[in-house]
Order: sequence, then C-alpha cells, then structure tokens
Amino acid sequence: MSYIALYRKWRPAVFDHVVGQENIITILRNQVSNRRIAHAYLFSGGRGTGKTSTAKILARAVNCLQTNQGNPCNQCEVCRGILAGNIMDVIEIDAASNNSVDDIRTMRDEVFYAPSAARFRVYIIDEVHMLSTGAFNALLKILEEPPKHVIFILATTEPHKLPATILSRCQRFEFRQVGEKHIVERLKTIAASTEVEVQQEALELIARMADGALRDAISILDQCIGSANGTITKQTVIDTVGIPGEETMIELAEAISDHNILKCVELTDRLCKDGKDLGQSVSNLIRLFRDILVYRSTTSDGDFYLATVEVKTLKLLSAKFEQAELIGIIMSLSELVSNMKWASQPRVAVEVEMVKLCKRSVRMEFAAVEDRISRIEQLLAKGPVEPKAEINRKAVVKEDTTKKRPVKTTDEQEAVPGKRVMNTEGDLPEWGEVVSGLKKSGKVVLYANLIGSRAVRLDKGTIGLIFGETAGDFGKTVVFKNENLAILKNAVKKVTGEDMNIKCISEGEVNRLSTSPSVDEKSEKVTRIAEKLDIPINIIDE
Repeated sequence: MSYIALYRKWRPAVFDHVVGQENIITILRNQVSNRRIAHAYLFSGGRGTGKTSTAKILARAVNCLQTNQGNPCNQCEVCRGILAGNIMDVIEIDAASNNSVDDIRTMRDEVFYAPSAARFRVYIIDEVHMLSTGAFNALLKILEEPPKHVIFILATTEPHKLPATILSRCQRFEFRQVGEKHIVERLKTIAASTEVEVQQEALELIARMADGALRDAISILDQCIGSANGTITKQTVIDTVGIPGEETMIELAEAISDHNILKCVELTDRLCKDGKDLGQSVSNLIRLFRDILVYRSTTSDGDFYLATVEVKTLKLLSAKFEQAELIGIIMSLSELVSNMKWASQPRVAVEVEMVKLCKRSVRMEFAAVEDRISRIEQLLAKGPVEPKAEINRKAVVKEDTTKKRPVKTTDEQEAVPGKRVMNTEGDLPEWGEVVSGLKKSGKVVLYANLIGSRAVRLDKGTIGLIFGETAGDFGKTVVFKNENLAILKNAVKKVTGEDMNIKCISEGEVNRLSTSPSVDEKSEKVTRIAEKLDIPINIIDE
C-alpha cells in the first residue's frame, strides 16, 4: 500500500475534528441539525485553516442518512459513497484551473438535474477568486435563483477579490489562524500515532513556523519524521527545514546594536553557506525584534512572545535599543521581506539592509521624527507659537549729521543696467505669515522645522533661510526635499506675490554679505582706477 501524507491521513472527518474554528463549527452543526441549510456558503481565510475540509464535511452532513448532532456518520451508504468518490452528487471544482466562463456555463447546465443518490447536489468551488469576470457573471446568475436541491460552497484565501454581488448572496464564514496551542496539541496526537517521540520544544517551533496553518505544521512534522533517526528535537526541525537557529538571530541583533557591519555580513554569509532560506531568516529576525519591542514596552514575562528566546536575553537586548529605533528596524525588515520576492539577488538585498541598519543615522531617522513631534506637541501645549522676530542690527543705519550723502533707493539701483544688487538690509517681513500659513494648511512637518527660523532677502529673486537652533541637520534635510521645497516656494509666493528661490544660509554668511563690498562698489572702484591711468574699460556683468 502506498504511503499517504500525514495531512491527508489526518484530514478532519467530522466537525468535532476541525481545530481552532469552534464558532464556525457550532453554527454549521446547528444548521444541519435544524435543517436550515443555506443555498450558498463562502469560506474565507488563510491557507491550512480548514476551509476545504469543512466544506467536504458539510457536503456529507447535509446528505447523511443518520447525522449525529450535526456531524456526518461516515458509515451510511451515502457518506461512504461520497468518501470513496462513487457518488457524483458532490462535485469539487478547482477555480484556479477551471476559471473560464465556459466552465461555469457547463456547471449551470448541470445544476438543474436532480441528484442521483444524495439529497443535495453540492458544488465545492476552491480558490473561487481566480474566476474570470465572465465566469463570475455566469455564477451570479445561478446564485440568484438556484434550484432547491443545489448547495454551493465557495472557498477562497482572498475574499476581497470577489464581486460584492457574489458576497451578498452567500453566508460568509471567516476562518481564523489556528492558535499555536491548538497546533501543538494536534501534533502531539499525530506524533503519538506514529510512535515517534517529539520533544515539546520541537513541537512549539513547528507551530511557530506554521504561522497559523495547521496543514503546514503537519507537513513539517511529516518531513521531520522522515529525516529523523529517533527522537525529533528542536535541532532536528532546524536542520530539516533549513531555518536559522535563535542563536544566529541573537548574534545578528547584537551586531546591529553594535553597528558591526562586518559581523552582519559574516552572519549573512554563514546563513547562505549553511543553505538557510534568507526570506525565512529575515522573518525570524523580525519576530525577534518584535519580541524585544514588546518586552521593552511592557516588561512582561507573558507567553505572547513569538521567539523561544529566554526573557533574560530579551531584557539584555532591549537595553541596547530605543523604542522608536526598534519600530524603525521592524518596518525596514518588513519592507525587505516584501522586496525579496522580486529581488534577483536576495543575498545582496539582505546585506545592503544590514549595512543600513548598522548606520546610526538611518536607524535613528524614525526616532528623530518621533522626538521632533514630541517637542512640537510640547510647544503647542503652551499656546500659539510664532517664529522669532530677531532684530538685524546691520539694518540700522546711523545718520551722519555732519555730512549727508544721497542714498539711491533699491528701485533706482535696479534701474541702472548691468548692475546687480545684493540686499541683506533686513529680514523678509512676511516670513512669519508664511510659516503660520503652513500650519493652517496642515503642513505640520514643514511648520515644525521652520519654528524659530528667519528669512533674509539676498537679492530680488532669492531669499536666504536661517534655521533655528532646534532644527538641526535633519530638519534642514526635510525642508529642502524637492516636494517640501516646492510647497514652501508656493507659500512664499502666496504671501509676497513673488517667485523666489530659497537657499540655506547661516548667520555668518549674512554678516559676511553685509560687510563685503557689493558688486556696484567694486565696479566703481575699478572704473576710477582706469580713468586715472587713462585705460579704456568696458565692464560686462554676466
């Protein structure tokens, strides 16, 4: 007799054997017992949670000749015929490979025939979200007015892809992920039947790897039984499936905390040489950082940690990271897992991410944003905050009472062709209104980084932006991003009516520009010297 895989051998035969879906099973058993059977059901949820198995049990239960509290007896002629595949009144359709409108039309022509041996003709359509648009339209016509002897059971992992018209005509049941405790208990039962000893740590590791899918957990156990020569330990599972141990993940976390790029690259190289799956390795690292974050946030010794790391290890690791820093690391690694599906060189992608995480500036970017938001909230709590209006002492010109010299206005100076004017005689008076307008329009990030800043006219079309003490390099980077700079320019134009370029300057540069000779003064000096030496000269301003 050929070998039967454990997940097939241990497929639930009655509702009572379905693990982790008690609320759904209770409803279906009551419906069968009370003969209140709906004409269409939709079973949705993650893989390996029991959707198809429950659909097959329901198909037998509604046709069973002697049900037991809603469960099929699996002993009567109809139940045995359905189990053996001899009764053709229960039809299973794989929508992934039979998704055309012609396939559904064929089914539509058959549904009007009465069942041959059972009470109901049951259609189980698996992966129903794979149907084409035309096939959905054809199926909808059947669901609108089905014959009394027909029951449809639709199963899918992606219910959001189904048309609303289909969803509204089905009784929907959402299968949740199976809890680790339920998985461990089920694996114990299966392991006992195989007479193979499996350690508790190995069962817990398999349950975590399954991520709520009981079928995946049974398949991993089956694989470990085939490769083990006796007792199945935690190391047996690690070696069989090819996942990195917790020790390697702890080393990676410590290397990231120490900014040790070389160590991270060496550990990544070790994972590759040992044949470990990099995607699974990154996922395990996310679990570890998640546990570190949870411990740092709660300092609890509960049983909700995903990794098998001891609490004292989590305590040591949590002391090496800030809370916001941990959130940034988890977000970066989660994005890496998503990108690795399409990466041509997954190892390079992992190594690049490790280098980024080891760089303090990248890791602390998220923390810096949170810190800045916290400071903004504190400032706003004290009341309205307006930008500082600092006095530019160089704008104050002492009047010489003994000898007055006529001073050309800015317009008169600009009227002279070929001459440029550098005006640093004062702040842009409308700047406070510009910054306040950013706050009112909801540009909180820009407003926060411009608190305490100044704007000085450098020439007619340019203003120099002097940041306050709280802005720092990070704030300057945020403001001068292309999209933020465009918003700031529009805000300036809205208030002043002028298109202006914006550049970042310091107080020292303003002082230097104010004290250094202007272009006009230099030109006049050169002209006077040329006249004394009787040298013809033509000054061209480019």
